[in-house]
Amino acid sequence: MIWLYVFTSNWDSLSMPFVVAWLLMLFWVNIAPYLIWLYDQVVMPEFFNRFIQIAANPGEFAQLAESHSEFYSRPHYLAAAFWGIGIPVIAWSGTPVFQMQELIAWMPLFYLFAIYIGVILGGPGFMGPIVTLHLVREIASIDIDIQPLHPDQLGGLSNVGYYSIRTTLLFSTASLFLPLAFRFSATSSREIWIYLFVSIFILTVVFSFAYPTYKINRAAATLRDEILEDIRTEYSSLQQQTPSIDDNIENINRRLEMQRLRSKYDDYKNVRLYPLQIDIILRLAGSIILPLLFVFIEAYLGRIVALIS
Repeated sequence: MIWLYVFTSNWDSLSMPFVVAWLLMLFWVNIAPYLIWLYDQVVMPEFFNRFIQIAANPGEFAQLAESHSEFYSRPHYLAAAFWGIGIPVIAWSGTPVFQMQELIAWMPLFYLFAIYIGVILGGPGFMGPIVTLHLVREIASIDIDIQPLHPDQLGGLSNVGYYSIRTTLLFSTASLFLPLAFRFSATSSREIWIYLFVSIFILTVVFSFAYPTYKINRAAATLRDEILEDIRTEYSSLQQQTPSIDDNIENINRRLEMQRLRSKYDDYKNVRLYPLQIDIILRLAGSIILPLLFVFIEAYLGRIVALIS
């Protein structure tokens, strides 16, 4: 209601691209509390419940899950301070835009709003990718029960991909800020600060997916190599104990065991360990395209509106 009053009382001086950019930002501010809740109460618990099925030591993983869930639920003053400073700095950098829109008299209100966004929404929102990155790094150090016949055809690791991409998608919704940020930068001599915080945001979006999937893939690949080496050793031992011309019961059993080992070896060798599926790739593309889309909107929307009018 406050912003409705501010904008209606200054409507004649406002440009349409600025209004659109501001409305996109307000939309994110309104859905952000739900997105933070969604990560805490849905995304993380679902990952814990699914990943524990392939954890070689469920008790150890349960402790990791509990500690990270508690960690996310605690206040994070450093993240809140970082964005509590960063968002007001972006607003300060956009002072020329507020002057052009004849909103400079409302700057104290804009600064208070920016502090609220940075501290209350930006801090907890930023901790989602941080917790995901730290959790996956810890998981990579524990034993994983790779399941070659898992329905996902990825040894059961698709859950890591889903967890990473859901984290990325939730965090990337903050790209709704980009049109306003780039509108600020277009008319400001302080644009370096805007580019700095926007770059941190975009790098976090990319890293929140790339690092977990790479880390868990490397850990699973190392574990698979160890399993394959154990199978080769066991197979070689049985082969040496089994004469090719002796068909007594003991040797027949050894040959059957060797066939089982060959089949097991092929299953582990052929399983794809990179936790990606087509739908995950599409979601990832969406999370990357979304920020770029808003950059395009910011760059060309004003020109398109001007041409139409």
